[in-house]
Amino acid sequence: MGINNEISEEKKMKVAKVIEYFVSYECQKEIILEEGYQTTLSEIYDDKSTCESYVQCQDFKYIQPILRPIHATEDYSQYSQKYRNFLLKYLYENENLRECLQNIEYLTKIFYEENDTFMNRLFMSMIIFAIVFMLSCYCLAFTKKHKHKFKLLNRFYWFLYMLGQMILMCYGIAGMGETTDFKCQIRSIIFSVGFTLGNTILLVRMLINFPESERRFVRFCERNFGKTILFSLSIDAILNVIALIDPYGVEVIVDGNIMYNKCLLTSTIGLFAIGLIFLYKLLILFAMAILVFIEWNIKEFMHDVRYATATLFISFIIYLIFGMVQNMKIGGYRERFFIPAMITYIYGMSCFCSYFVARFFSNYDENTEEAIIKKAVIQEKPLPTSYEKYSSSMSLNQSHGNLPQKKLSVADRLIGLHNYGDEIKKSYDVLKTSSNNSSSTNLSATRVNLRKNSRSFTNINDSVSFNNRRASQATQIMAIPENKIADSYAFASSSNSNPTDSMGQDSSNSDENVNTSKIKSNENFANLSATRVNRINSTPNKKFLGYGMANKRSYENFPNVGLRKGSNNVSYTNIHPIVGSSYTNLPISRKESVNNHNASSSSISLEKPPALKSSEHIVIIPNCITEKEEKASSSQQSNVNNANNDIHGNEDTKK
Repeated sequence: MGINNEISEEKKMKVAKVIEYFVSYECQKEIILEEGYQTTLSEIYDDKSTCESYVQCQDFKYIQPILRPIHATEDYSQYSQKYRNFLLKYLYENENLRECLQNIEYLTKIFYEENDTFMNRLFMSMIIFAIVFMLSCYCLAFTKKHKHKFKLLNRFYWFLYMLGQMILMCYGIAGMGETTDFKCQIRSIIFSVGFTLGNTILLVRMLINFPESERRFVRFCERNFGKTILFSLSIDAILNVIALIDPYGVEVIVDGNIMYNKCLLTSTIGLFAIGLIFLYKLLILFAMAILVFIEWNIKEFMHDVRYATATLFISFIIYLIFGMVQNMKIGGYRERFFIPAMITYIYGMSCFCSYFVARFFSNYDENTEEAIIKKAVIQEKPLPTSYEKYSSSMSLNQSHGNLPQKKLSVADRLIGLHNYGDEIKKSYDVLKTSSNNSSSTNLSATRVNLRKNSRSFTNINDSVSFNNRRASQATQIMAIPENKIADSYAFASSSNSNPTDSMGQDSSNSDENVNTSKIKSNENFANLSATRVNRINSTPNKKFLGYGMANKRSYENFPNVGLRKGSNNVSYTNIHPIVGSSYTNLPISRKESVNNHNASSSSISLEKPPALKSSEHIVIIPNCITEKEEKASSSQQSNVNNANNDIHGNEDTKK
């Protein structure tokens, strides 16, 4: 009924009295019910005596009106069919009423694990226990007793590693309660960030431990550790932002009579971004596997590599199982929540225990006397002979573009780094130390020969023979055939092109210990005793190379050669070089000097030596010994004569 709003107030009062009569108890009972209509007054239905008198009143009182659940399901036809089937089973097949009503309820009810269930409470307790355990281990790690076992990273990066494992373990929390779009989107971000933060720190640290430490990527990671971590996390952020363009949605899964929600991604962009995220994780694991293989024999990081190996195995296994669970139908809604949550929890705890907690039980202590002695022995131990093959075929330093004649394949290179990783690491560490302690140019402004300074197998052998020669202190002056001078000069110039040795120290002593084994002369003395008499194997067609004159190209006439050797001083005068070039690059730390016959010698006073007595093959310089040695025994002179006779015999045999 309606009332006109434009009528007067008097008419409105009259209309109100009419409506009041229509809705009165008497009117509804005597007029509406008598005519067979349904009344709207609830008092009549509550009055049993009145309602029992009318059939329509009784029917309406006991009826249960039900609305069609149009919005409860997407397929109402299928819902209606199942609803009628359950109802007919009760009516005609004597099914249990409770079961039929429960099945009808399940047609529209979405199941999920509520927060107050036993399973969720148990999982939350496990998460809290793991976090408390990790924090306790973190605090204990930096005590005086154990801090030397955690020198691989500083406290901040150890905390970031632990934080990554914590984030990954909290993956299951996002699955508690009713599944929503936000929970589906945040779960992928939790897994991505936690996995990257926990494994990228290990990857970057292993890159820093790479044997060839002069590589650009190694030096960049070493100098920008934090930036490298941020760069890896930024890749994750970009991929997750792309996935959020068309993000995860909630899909209703019907499992028999039960329905539950599941996160579903159907867009092409989202699938592409998620695929890149998982591929990025696999690349991190494969890179770690390659670095573990390369650094397996590096003794300095032996324990760290073993811990990383255990972490790597766990990561591959868990990653495979997690991917299978996400794409397989396993159990109902409880299993779909609990299994992924437990997988990520086990992964986080296993990685933390294998890489962090295991260090507490390690007996290795580098501060003990035994460890210090062992480390010193390893450092002084010569490199294996098989290392020469690798060092000759692959250059350890690429600063001058000294590429090998035949490039190694990737597999051969990896095997070489695996077998000789410890030696290569030591070589580059020595090179790095020498570069920090010495300048990079010599006196003639030429660049340092880094290959000479590297601790290759050849250089180490030279250094050993250098020490042996220094111990013997046998002074010898050689004469080389004129046709061999070029070869000798080429060797001498290449070996003395750098004034610093492999340890970054001054190498001015190299002229005192010339490696005579490198000189290509067929007439060298076979066995020279360590006498103070200097010998010259000379013929008219041979040129003289003075002691320490490896850089001189040729010396022709030396009628007045004087050599006076004091405690720290050696001087050479009246030497006529073929090429009058300046030799300013000669070492000066031993106070040695070479003066040309045209140079001024005002600061050096030498007595004029007597004339040399020469024969056809042997020239004896009596003035080459010091004043203290003039009283040498006659037996030494007889040894010289015997050596001269042997040489005459050898010359005749050759002729």
